[in-house]
Amino acid sequence: MNRKLLVCAALAALFAAGPVLPQTAVPGAFYDPPTAVAAASPADEEMAIALELFAVYKNDEAILHLTAAAELGNVGAQVMLGMMYLNGRVIYKLDIPVDVEAARTWLNRAALAGSTVAKFMLASLDLFEVGGADHSAPPPRRAIIAPMPRNR
Repeated sequence: MNRKLLVCAALAALFAAGPVLPQTAVPGAFYDPPTAVAAASPADEEMAIALELFAVYKNDEAILHLTAAAELGNVGAQVMLGMMYLNGRVIYKLDIPVDVEAARTWLNRAALAGSTVAKFMLASLDLFEVGGADHSAPPPRRAIIAPMPRNR
């Protein structure tokens, strides 16, 4: 896979994680744990199952749950699927064939839902011209303008 695209994928992963500051990093800050926990949606439950399965290396089953979570609208699952289709063998050590169109589809869904990481990855794909338009065709011919003769 293109080295620049891998660098972009790594930057996107770092960007997604965001800054991690210890509680003492902000003077006077304190943390109140939530008193009530909202019920998880079916998409969130599928995502949680997928992550648990990835943790124990049951990758085939995990991908099924991840796909279900993405189809139910879990934005994190959509981004993860898009990234896996871009470079699953390289980053995730999974036996997933590279499929740029499938990656674009999932990243588009996540970007429409507001994912900044998905927007960044789509911009990177466009910047490095990965997939999408057919670049094998020759560029259109341009008219050659002859120089104007000088008055002598």
